[in-house]
Amino acid sequence: MNTRIFKIINIDNIPIKKGKYTGRGPLQAARKAFNKYCVLNNITDCHCILTLKEITPFGSHKKYSYTCS
Repeated sequence: MNTRIFKIINIDNIPIKKGKYTGRGPLQAARKAFNKYCVLNNITDCHCILTLKEITPFGSHKKYSYTCS
């Protein structure tokens, strides 16, 4: 099913040391991370910039950035 693993590197340029998300692609993992971030911080009108890194074994290990709202 080609599930990939992504690690959150930072949110709004603030380093994050925990948080792994799985998905078929980086956008799906970013959406999951964004939803969790907004719910945990009790933010109704949430905006942030997420940076993820692929940590799938034998993956590309690229970094992906998304502006979420």
